[in-house]
Amino acid sequence: MPDLIFILDSDAVFLDYHAPDVSLPLVPPERFLGRPVSKVLPPEVARRFEAALAEALRTDQAQSIEYAFAVSESQPRHFEARVIPIQGRTVTVVARDVTERKALAVQLRQGQKMEAIGRLAGGIAHDFNNLLTAIGGYNSFVLQSLDETDSRRADLLEVQKAADRAAALTRQLLAFSRRQVLQFKVLDVNGLVADVQKLLRRTIPENIDLVLDLDLVLEPVRADPGQLEQVVLNLAVNARDAMPGGGAIHVETSNVWLDASCIVYPKPDNGSPPLPVNVQAAGEGNGHGEGLEDFASLRPYR
Repeated sequence: MPDLIFILDSDAVFLDYHAPDVSLPLVPPERFLGRPVSKVLPPEVARRFEAALAEALRTDQAQSIEYAFAVSESQPRHFEARVIPIQGRTVTVVARDVTERKALAVQLRQGQKMEAIGRLAGGIAHDFNNLLTAIGGYNSFVLQSLDETDSRRADLLEVQKAADRAAALTRQLLAFSRRQVLQFKVLDVNGLVADVQKLLRRTIPENIDLVLDLDLVLEPVRADPGQLEQVVLNLAVNARDAMPGGGAIHVETSNVWLDASCIVYPKPDNGSPPLPVNVQAAGEGNGHGEGLEDFASLRPYR
């Protein structure tokens, strides 16, 4: 938005204005010309203007203020204003809309916070992964020393499974912090989705049902297990957030065939193999207009 220029007298009454755009200022001129700022602006903003005007006239030095101003029921817009004394006991006020700049600054700070959190998570995950490696290694030594019929093996195998699950969580944290080395493997997507559903059921509230619809003849894919688990989690969480009133999340896997324009078409009669494997999460909300359908496509491994 271009700068707005106002002329005020020593009593903080609006005398004139200049706006480069005919759609400006935000308030129609008849609502402020010839009126003091105390009758036009919110009390706190008016007091700032009056104080800046008085100081500018007293010191003959320009003063700066920041303020937020809402027009009708719209969101408040943020402004920076320079109150500049001129001859004849009047001042010129140059107001600049800095709403977008402030929003970008907030986004930048949020990004910096997320980057710091990512570095912290990566450091913790790296150290924790080292501990898990030691736990898994010593657990394997004990397992090897026991006879196959030893009743204690079952407990140690559960320890190993828990360590493996914890290692998977650390991989996700390392991926979040961009410090993970991806480990590509040939995967059964259905098996991975079935394993992730345990975590999903703890992630979604009780008023949302989780339904799996898995293709029994799904093609295998080559991917990093931790990354693919995160994809499935993201799909389900997005569907959950789209229906706060509750409903059902349908997680579906399927083989799909694409043409040259990446448009899905029915299975061909010539038996040609599918191009990608599709993982889809669709939310059916109980509230009016609630719901979301999202998907991820993976290249089959051959």
